[in-house]
Amino acid sequence: MNKSSRILSTSCITIAIVLVTGCSSIVQKPQVNAVHKAAIVSLYANEKVPNADGLGVVNDWDDHVRMEVAEDALVTFANELQVTGWKLVNPDSVIQSKEYQDAFAVSDKVADSKMGKFVSLMQNVYRRQFFTPAGMWPIQLDDKEANTRYFGDAAKSNPKQRLADMAKKLGVDAVIIVQLDYCYDGGMLSMLGTGQAVMTAASSIKAVDRNGDVVINMPSPPMCGGDRGKSDTSAVMVKGNLEFTHVAKDRFKKMFIEATRASARVTVAEIQKAMN
Repeated sequence: MNKSSRILSTSCITIAIVLVTGCSSIVQKPQVNAVHKAAIVSLYANEKVPNADGLGVVNDWDDHVRMEVAEDALVTFANELQVTGWKLVNPDSVIQSKEYQDAFAVSDKVADSKMGKFVSLMQNVYRRQFFTPAGMWPIQLDDKEANTRYFGDAAKSNPKQRLADMAKKLGVDAVIIVQLDYCYDGGMLSMLGTGQAVMTAASSIKAVDRNGDVVINMPSPPMCGGDRGKSDTSAVMVKGNLEFTHVAKDRFKKMFIEATRASARVTVAEIQKAMN
């Protein structure tokens, strides 16, 4: 991916966390049937990757590898979602578009004010909790919080409506948010947190249409729980920790990618089943 053309200003984000009401199905009919073209506007995962038994975390892995993992995940989900019959806009063109950047931009009127500087600080603090593809921002539509909280431009409008407006500006029927949860687990050869470990991933998808309806509303993946994809590749775990080294970076990246792709197949298959 062309990263230089995809880097946004550090002030270019509005992040919202909002209650999404639950329903009996993960898809909302008949609204979901009207979606034919969509765009992924956010894909993110927690920055910390823990051991399933709570013994440790992935240590010292660098930002570049995290970004490569996220970028592969973005392409993977864009490809997988097309089996639903939806046409997915190229993720690069979404991120590079003026519409995407403007949708998350902080107003120039407040950028240099005390409020603007505070907003910038909050953006940076928030973003460090996740890793995402270059130029893409973590957007949460949380299905557990009772209160709506805003970061960015302190907007008081419904964040679902802001996503609906973005769908209209991007010329798509719906915009998509992908959340991933990574966790590693010891295999048969592991004992007391030492031995070979494999990476696992769970994922969820939410989609908001041009009317602000959440037409796909999968629950957020539980940390180290849920239906998880697993990597075939493994790495050495010592006392519960996976120690990232540059010598083993290709192996680490492969573990994440394999787990991501396995999870994407499971998640999209669930959506496809609910849509039929």
